[in-house]
Amino acid sequence: MFDAEIPEDAVLMCRVPVYGTKDAGRGFYLRMNAEILARGFVASQICPATYYLFGKDQHLAAMMCTHVDDLLCAYTDEGKEAVDAILNRFSVGKIEEGSFRYCGRRFSQDKDCTIHVDVRDNTRNLKPAALGKDRNMNDPLAQEELTSLRSVVGGLAWISRYGRPDLAYRVNERQRCHSKSTVQSLKDANRVTDWIDWNDLAVVIFSDASFANEAEFKSQQGRIHYITSRSDVKLGEHKFHLIGFGSSTLKRVCRATLQAEAYALQGSVESGDKLRALLCELTGHLKTVKEWYEHSQRAMLHLYFTDCRSLSDHLSCEVARSRANAQCCICTLQIAAP
Repeated sequence: MFDAEIPEDAVLMCRVPVYGTKDAGRGFYLRMNAEILARGFVASQICPATYYLFGKDQHLAAMMCTHVDDLLCAYTDEGKEAVDAILNRFSVGKIEEGSFRYCGRRFSQDKDCTIHVDVRDNTRNLKPAALGKDRNMNDPLAQEELTSLRSVVGGLAWISRYGRPDLAYRVNERQRCHSKSTVQSLKDANRVTDWIDWNDLAVVIFSDASFANEAEFKSQQGRIHYITSRSDVKLGEHKFHLIGFGSSTLKRVCRATLQAEAYALQGSVESGDKLRALLCELTGHLKTVKEWYEHSQRAMLHLYFTDCRSLSDHLSCEVARSRANAQCCICTLQIAAP
C-alpha cells in the first residue's frame, strides 16, 4: 500500500540516516557527535572516539566512549544528568550496569569499584582445527586445513589482543602462517588453544626483546603498559592497572642484542607517550595539543623498564642523559627486578 502511493520516478530525500545506505555510518556519527557536544562534553584530541565532561570543581564528572552504536560510559552524580540527556535523545535498546559485554569483552565491577575484564565467552567458543590421523608433521596442509589454521589463529589473535597477554608471542608466531604451512603448524596452533584455562585467568606477563630468534633473522619485541600510584613506584612491589600490551616482530633486521632492545624500548615509549597524553587530557593537565609532550611530561611521571643492562647503562651515561633531559626531565630508566 505504501509503495503504491509513491510514483516510480519519484526522488526521495531522507532527513535521517537510513540503515544499509553508504553514508549511514557517517550520518549516525554526525548526529551522535552533535548530541554529545551539545551536553557540554569535549571530544578527546588524542582519541577522538572518547568524550569527557569536567564538573564544577574541574574534576572529571563523566566519560563516554563510542564504538559505532555501542556506548561505554562512566559518571559521577554530577555527570549523570548529562549522560541521561544524551541517551534520551536516542532509542536505546538496552542499558546494563555492573556486569555487561562491550565489544566482545565482559566487564564487571565489584562493590569496592574494582573492575574485571575477561574474554571467557569468546575463548569458550574457540575450537581447535580438525586434523586427520597418521599425518606426517612435515606434510603440507590441504586448502581446507589451511583455512582452518587461519580461522584458529584469527580467533586466538583477538583473544590475546584483548585479554590474554600471556599468549601474545605464541599467537604472533602462528600468524606468520602461509601457503607452505605444514601439519606441525596446525598442531602448534591447536596446542595454544589447549593452554587456555577456563577458570584461572590470572595474567602472567614477560616483556622483553629477543635478538634474531625468528625467521629471516628477525627479532621479537614485547611491551606492557600500566598505570600505578607515583608514591608506590618507589616500593619493591606495587599494584597496577593494565592499559596495553603486545608482542610483534621488529620490522627492521637488527645486528646486535642492544639494537633489538633499543628498538623495542623505542616503540614502547612512543605508545606510552600517547597513553600518558590521553590521561593528562582527561585530568585537565593537557592545555594544548600543540605542546602535548611538554605539558604531559610535567604532569605525569613516565618510567621505562628494561632488563638489558647495556641499554640501561648507555641511556644513563652523561651524554645520553643530558640529551634526554632536554626533551623529558622526569623520564626515568630502571632495571626491572628479577
